[in-house]
Amino acid sequence: MMKTPGKSWALTTTFVGLVCGLVLTQNKLYADTVTTTPEQTPIANVQKSTDSQYAVSTTQATNGNATPQVAPVTNTTSATDRNTQKSQSATQDSKANAAVTDQPALTNQTPNTTTQQSGVNSPQPETKPVATDQPVNQNSGKTTQSTVSNNTTTQSQQPAAQAATDPTQNTETLITNGQSGTAKWDYVKNNTTGEYVLKIHAGQLGYYPIYCWAYRNGEGNFFKAQLNKIIIDPNVYTPQNASGLFEELHHLKTIEGLVNLQVQYTQYMSYMFADDPLLNNVDLSFWPTYRVTDMSYMFLNDKSLTNLNLDYLETGRVLDFQHMFDGTGITNIDLSTFDLSHVKNMSYMFANSQLQTIDLSYLNCSEVTDMSYMFANSQLQNADLSNLDIANVTTMYAMFSNSKLQDVNLENVNAANVTNMSAMFQDTPLKDLKLNGIKTPKLLDMSYMFANCSISDLDLRALNTAAVKNMNHLFFNALSLVNVNLSYLNTANVENMNSMFAQCENLQNVDVSCWDTSQVTDMGAMFSDCKNLRTLDLSNFNTQKVTTVQQMFMGDNRLTSLDIRNFDLTNANNTDMLYATRFLNRLVLGAKTLINNANIGDVPRAGFKVPGTNNRVQSSNWVAVNGPQTGQKFTSKQLMDSKNRADGATTYQWDVI
Repeated sequence: MMKTPGKSWALTTTFVGLVCGLVLTQNKLYADTVTTTPEQTPIANVQKSTDSQYAVSTTQATNGNATPQVAPVTNTTSATDRNTQKSQSATQDSKANAAVTDQPALTNQTPNTTTQQSGVNSPQPETKPVATDQPVNQNSGKTTQSTVSNNTTTQSQQPAAQAATDPTQNTETLITNGQSGTAKWDYVKNNTTGEYVLKIHAGQLGYYPIYCWAYRNGEGNFFKAQLNKIIIDPNVYTPQNASGLFEELHHLKTIEGLVNLQVQYTQYMSYMFADDPLLNNVDLSFWPTYRVTDMSYMFLNDKSLTNLNLDYLETGRVLDFQHMFDGTGITNIDLSTFDLSHVKNMSYMFANSQLQTIDLSYLNCSEVTDMSYMFANSQLQNADLSNLDIANVTTMYAMFSNSKLQDVNLENVNAANVTNMSAMFQDTPLKDLKLNGIKTPKLLDMSYMFANCSISDLDLRALNTAAVKNMNHLFFNALSLVNVNLSYLNTANVENMNSMFAQCENLQNVDVSCWDTSQVTDMGAMFSDCKNLRTLDLSNFNTQKVTTVQQMFMGDNRLTSLDIRNFDLTNANNTDMLYATRFLNRLVLGAKTLINNANIGDVPRAGFKVPGTNNRVQSSNWVAVNGPQTGQKFTSKQLMDSKNRADGATTYQWDVI
């Protein structure tokens, strides 16, 4: 009997169709099983792969070529111990900048394959992936091959992250994997180089810093202790608050793929790379940071960071740059493309860095209010701030202190609202200071401004000091000062001159004869330990409000002549001011110059040669050479107790021949 081909073919087709239908139904059931969040399913329940030739985690990563949509994000608070600083910054900046709400919704375009089959015969509704920062401790210890030619997994089941695997690499050992937000990540060890590598795949990152991603019970934080390298796939999106994202990775040396990081929706970048002491190269050129308002502490303590490219970084909305490069290894930096027009805080910006030279003269700093410690403890040698408009700056406290600064140009700087220049050049080897045209009408505090400074030729004529109240320790321990004319300095409102020239050991002459000291209350230790100071004319000093002159001239053992005829010490509670002035042999006192406990030393024995003269001591006494006491002799104690001086001035000198 002849077989009918058509009927046989139909039966065969029907059978094959039933088989394919069964396979498709099974695949559909597998693909549509419900994906649960870490809060719903403990990590221990995640199905582990049995494939020994594991190329990537079975937690399937998004293909690097896919472009995820970004879900709207809201400002979050930090999970690190620096959260107070970060939260305050975010709160302040959010008031000045509308919250970012124009981010497209993010959907995971790659099916999640990490769920178990439910065993239900009917298809389950698909659940969209939920953002999570929990690790998926999966396939731990499995060895992955650099190629996948022998992998029997079908193409539809192959994780997309495999596309990011470099075929030239040798084997890697998967340590763990997980997910931050919707971005999957793998943590592997390169068995050839020994490097620990974090691979971040496409998606929207959650807020938490990377060092928080791998916390596991009982194991501590191995990202901080191990991680050497980060590889970022294309289309990884940072959240609105990316503060501290890469911070405190103590062994991190390299970040590959920073260009792939999508930062256009990010507003906060404080501490982003902070405390990564081995990180040496960061290229952020052309990053679209036009929404960022906070870059404070961004590279804090990155002491190995010597290559930093910030060309065309968009900073037009940044308000806070404080500590941005603090402690970095950079020696020079080009800020010519920086827009600082909205920046408020630049304090500590380059402090403790290796920065050697910088030109800020072209920058718009008109909104900055704080420049304190800006270059403190840095290697800065030269700084040109000429013509800089810092009209809103109120403090330049310790701006260059303890740096290597030798030459600074502040000509024509508009510092109209600066009130504090305290310690500005303290502990520097300063040699040349240009101040012509500088505006400082509101300056109040100059304390320690040149303390421990190396400058020898000082001209402060251009400095407006009419409002200054505090000059204590102004030139303290300025060892290079020898001869200085400060007679022009306006001191009409100064109240504190304590230790102003103290320990200027090489100072020989200082002209302060025209100073107005009518408001001064503290002159304690003002000229103490000026070991080479020979003469001092303070005849015009008004001391009616002075309450202390303690140690004012203590240790000036080469001081030979002192005129303090106008000193009114009736309000002074301590006049112990002449201790260890052993060569002081001429003293001009007024009627109100009460020195009863001034601690004047005894006159040397007869025959002692008076320094700088050919005279010799005749008796161990002082003798009045003018006024109603003319010719009278006094021991040092008697002179201190004497109160019958004329209203004018009485000159006393050693009894010599």
